[in-house]
Amino acid sequence: MENSNTFIFTLDLNIMDNVSKFVEKYKLFILINFIFFIFLIFLLILVILVIVFFLIKMLDISLDNMVFFYDYNKLCNKILKKYGKCEINKIYLVRKSFTKLYTFITNVVTLFKYDELQKQIVDNHHYHTMILVEVKLENDRIKWISLEKNNCISMNDNFILTQGMEVKEVELNKEKKMCLEYFLEETRNRMGNKNFFNWHVFENNCQEFTKQLLLTAECYDDCHINFIFNNELMKLSQPSEFFYCMFNCLCIIYNFLEKYIFEIDLFN
Repeated sequence: MENSNTFIFTLDLNIMDNVSKFVEKYKLFILINFIFFIFLIFLLILVILVIVFFLIKMLDISLDNMVFFYDYNKLCNKILKKYGKCEINKIYLVRKSFTKLYTFITNVVTLFKYDELQKQIVDNHHYHTMILVEVKLENDRIKWISLEKNNCISMNDNFILTQGMEVKEVELNKEKKMCLEYFLEETRNRMGNKNFFNWHVFENNCQEFTKQLLLTAECYDDCHINFIFNNELMKLSQPSEFFYCMFNCLCIIYNFLEKYIFEIDLFN
């Protein structure tokens, strides 16, 4: 038995040695073929995207009106169940600049017009805005919860404030007492389920969601308008029709995964 195991081990070493020698001898050939394979994959994806784009144009399909969400996801429901009845003590406006990856994607989508616009405009950043609420708990404790709109409504009671974030406290009407659940439901009733839960890059984004929450709190004024919407690049950096269509396709795919795959609990 021991001799058999020794033979197998020696055979494995010989195979690995032969593979190593082959790779060393033909590494340039392998590298060229690998690059060629990646190029073919990229070309195939590009062809598929172009075909999809022309099919959408020919069939006159509006991707902007595809709605996926009519309710909160599991994490939001969990937070509402835990803190929904808690009274809001303070509200903060938060904004942060997007990452270098987002800047690169925006450059590609706008056919590199974004770089030129950045040089012309003083406020040359895209901002993601959100609301931070401070709710009262028992025994004089407090809890911070973030409210934002990404591809759908997002709430989080476990998040990190980074140096790149700008935070501004909102002065609340002391006579208007409201809990977290009421704060959200009032906004939902005014906006409607479609606009409240779903996202659109220009018409129904994080900035609009932040504005609607402040309207519910009756504290939306010029100071907050400048903080949320002071961004000329958002208005000017319009993507080409092709890239805008592809961006919508990616959003639809992600929304489908979010609703029908990520939310599935296999152990329930």
